Parts: sequence; C-alpha cells; structure tokens
Amino acid sequence: MNQRYEIKPLTSSNDHDFTEAMKVYLRVIPADVKTDTNEIAYAVDHPVGTNGRRMFFFALRYQGNTIGFAQFAYLPKQKIIFMDYLAISGDYKKNSIFYPFFSMLMLYFNDIGLNYDYFITEIGAQNHDEAVDEDSAFLRKVLAMEDFKIIDARYKQPCLGIQKQESNIDAHLYLKTSAPIYT
Repeated sequence: MNQRYEIKPLTSSNDHDFTEAMKVYLRVIPADVKTDTNEIAYAVDHPVGTNGRRMFFFALRYQGNTIGFAQFAYLPKQKIIFMDYLAISGDYKKNSIFYPFFSMLMLYFNDIGLNYDYFITEIGAQNHDEAVDEDSAFLRKVLAMEDFKIIDARYKQPCLGIQKQESNIDAHLYLKTSAPIYT
C-alpha cells in the first residue's frame, strides 16, 4: 500500500483546500482555544504583519484528502517559529500520521531558508492539568518524541481576540531548539 502525505501551503482564503482545512479545524479545536475563522482567513490573505511577523498556513493531506490544518507564526527578530495550531482529524490522530507531517513542515521551513533558533508552542493545562482536551494530550505525547521540552514557568495563554476572554487559560510552553541546549 502506498502512503501519500502532502502539505499544501495556503495562500488564499478562496482556495478550496483552505475551506477543507477550516472544516477540520472547526471539528477538532476546542471552543475555548479556537481563533475566529474570519481572522484566520484575513491572515491567510495578509500573512506579513506590520511588526514583521510572517504567518504560514497549511492543509495537511493524506491519500488525497484534507485531514488537517496547521498554522505557524515566524518572528524574524527573535528567530522563533511559533506553532499556533496543528489540527488533525480524530480518525487520523496517530503517531504514524503526525510524524511525517511534522517532518515535512520542518523541511518546508528549512527549504525556504527560515532562520530560527527556537520552535515554540503552547499546550493547554486547564484546571492544573486535570482537564486536558484530547488534542492537547496527543500533542504532548508526540512533541516529547520530537525533543520538545516544557519551559518551567507559569504561563497563561493570551486571549484570542478582544471578545474571547475564555481563551485566557493556563498552559505550558514547549520549546525545541535548532541546536542542543542543556539548561
């Protein structure tokens, strides 16, 4: 059996693959940490911010079907890639699906010459880690295998918009470096 994994960069909110990726996003991401899809569409159409931040969006495709959505921010002055979302449909939320996509995304950033020192993401830690959603639990497991480490500091996820106070939740920052660090 052939396995076909593809990452498709999304550069227009009018792209059919953007619509399909948003369907996965809406199904998978919990309401308390979900960014409004209109804001995502705007960022897809306007990926470079006034502060120099550049956004990257991808449809994750397996066997010709869109099964996921990924969103990253690149902060060039700080040399940081920040993973905002990596959403994979429930039926495909397996290590054997995640790792090829993650590797392809890392190769993409290297191929386009993104100069980064740190790769960071945040994962919810609601109710002192007692009410972790399925997506967060999955990411914790697979990112540990990719050498991500938890930053030992209290952290609150910033609000996802003015009207979205419920998104200001306890979280952990996870860090991976482009070269080994020991402290």
